[in-house]
Amino acid sequence: MAGDVKTTSDDLDGGWRYFVWDAPEGAPPVTFSLSAEDGGHDHDHGNPDLYLRFGAPPTQDSYDARSVNLGPDDSVTVDDPRPGRYYVGLLAVEAYEEISVEVE
Repeated sequence: MAGDVKTTSDDLDGGWRYFVWDAPEGAPPVTFSLSAEDGGHDHDHGNPDLYLRFGAPPTQDSYDARSVNLGPDDSVTVDDPRPGRYYVGLLAVEAYEEISVEVE
């Protein structure tokens, strides 16, 4: 994933899906967000939770930020990203499909 990138994810079996974003030196604030790919209703797409961690994949017990809203509309903002690799984790609280992951 890079700045202004969008990808789509599905997880019908439960568990984690991971993505990475490499922050350059002097990167501006960045928001990682989830949304239903087709703009549909929350219950149509399931319920992934969004976790973020610098330097290593997040877990439920070890993360830098998370958003655990009901449905697919989650976001996390890093106001002053440090240079290096950020790991974005989607945890399937309920199976989900057609969820967009955006970095902007």
